[in-house]
Amino acid sequence: MRKAAVVFLFLSAVFWQAFCQTSTTIKQQPIQAPPKIEFGKITIEQARKELAKVQGTSNMSAYLEAYALALPLDKALVLYREFFPKLPAAQQEAAARTVISLALIAGRLDDAIFFLPSISTAQARMLELRLCLATGKLQEAQMVLQRIRNPEQSKKTALSLQEDAEIKLLEAWLLYFEGFIEQSFSAAKPLVTTENEKSIRNEAFLLLWYIANSDAFAQIKSAKKGFDEKSIKAAIGKESPYSIEHGIIAGALKIAPSAWILESTRLSGLALSAKPAVAALSGQSAQQDKAGGASDSSAGFSRLQVGWFSVRENAVSFQATLVKKGFKTVVEEQKNKDGELRWAVIVDAEGDWSQMQARLKDAGFESYIVQ
Repeated sequence: MRKAAVVFLFLSAVFWQAFCQTSTTIKQQPIQAPPKIEFGKITIEQARKELAKVQGTSNMSAYLEAYALALPLDKALVLYREFFPKLPAAQQEAAARTVISLALIAGRLDDAIFFLPSISTAQARMLELRLCLATGKLQEAQMVLQRIRNPEQSKKTALSLQEDAEIKLLEAWLLYFEGFIEQSFSAAKPLVTTENEKSIRNEAFLLLWYIANSDAFAQIKSAKKGFDEKSIKAAIGKESPYSIEHGIIAGALKIAPSAWILESTRLSGLALSAKPAVAALSGQSAQQDKAGGASDSSAGFSRLQVGWFSVRENAVSFQATLVKKGFKTVVEEQKNKDGELRWAVIVDAEGDWSQMQARLKDAGFESYIVQ
């Protein structure tokens, strides 16, 4: 009996030692890097099979991104829809940022709205709200606003003063789309004060201009002095003569309110740029300069090129990387001197190209100014 006990203990010790060695070996194994797949060299069926092998692992999101970026955008979004719920919870927010960028680039707004709740930031809620407004999902927009204003949510996501101002602006837009024109007018008027950022003031001016051009403007009972069509045009022309909002108000661009809401999400850098609109404004600015109008010497230096690709999908992938790091980025189709298609990755300098160039350099990206 004693001999059997000794043998048992010996075998147990050997087993435990072997287990520990195996465990140590497994833990020390490096995480396998996701495969580098050339675009178009894999089918969605093959991607599904490969992803099933890494389901639940610590680098599943990296594999999902690698396979998705090797597929056409429509199939990439299908792949994300299928495998996103299977990702570990800790990986879902980062994966959501990638797929939302892809969805906006593809113009698949419903897909972007589907994934946005996975991101908990105030910026994500504002983008979700804009997309709901742009697609006419007014009830969903109300629900997003309720989540933002929920006291419990407010504790988790504290809003800065400017974020709070933008939320108020989006509330004013929602009232406008719901047909509550006077309430929208009253909500938008305080937002044109100088305490708010210029982008918020410009957009508030635009909303007020749409209201001033509507049949309902005459029925508004609250004070309207200084907010008629002519006064708004003069105010934004003085403050932001080269803005897209001024281009709309001055008549250089024709765009409906719902289309503007969608365009404003593109200008945030999460989708393709509004190149035609920018080009139209550039022409308008040149005419103003020829006519002797004041010109802003820095107006032409608001964009920095960070990448130049011969394959569009590589440009889109690089754009997604920049967006993750907080840069407002667009992809523009161009041609080289031989007439071959190329794709430039452009970062919005947000009014100060030298400061933005320094930010890019600190993040490890070289850039140069483009008109």
